[in-house]
Amino acid sequence: MSVTPKIRGLQHVGLVVPDVGAATDFFVSGLGAEPLFAVGPIEVDEARAERYDVRPGCTLVRLAMLRIA
Repeated sequence: MSVTPKIRGLQHVGLVVPDVGAATDFFVSGLGAEPLFAVGPIEVDEARAERYDVRPGCTLVRLAMLRIA
């Protein structure tokens, strides 16, 4: 007999959007999200390039974390 794994929860989802402000407004007003923090710009070094799957030397203009409970 095989065991079917079940999803117990979801910790986070990352989205790349062209306008972080507009996306934040949509999630807050449309889905009731709670803004936790926003940072940027962030210069991308080798470690961040690996973590965020982007080219080293680029700049992450804005990064925001929201909670939808």
